[in-house]
Amino acid sequence: MRKSFLIPAIAAVAASIAIAPSIVAKSTQKPAAAMAAAIAAPHRSPENKARDKYRNPAETLTFFGVKPTHNVVEVYPGGGWYTEIL
Repeated sequence: MRKSFLIPAIAAVAASIAIAPSIVAKSTQKPAAAMAAAIAAPHRSPENKARDKYRNPAETLTFFGVKPTHNVVEVYPGGGWYTEIL
């Protein structure tokens, strides 16, 4: 890997880890309700929502172990289905 790519990636992850505890909001929703809200979120594009029947977002989030109180860091996101659902 080239240094020019690796250094910004490490810096982004380190910064996210450093500030994460100060921005974590305690969710009062149950995990299933929070997951349903994330799947139905208005920021998701109609095209990506249409792909949900093939991609199974609830099962995907469960597989990743994502909880309502977690922060997810995506280094160099592509802006696709996974970016919206996470």
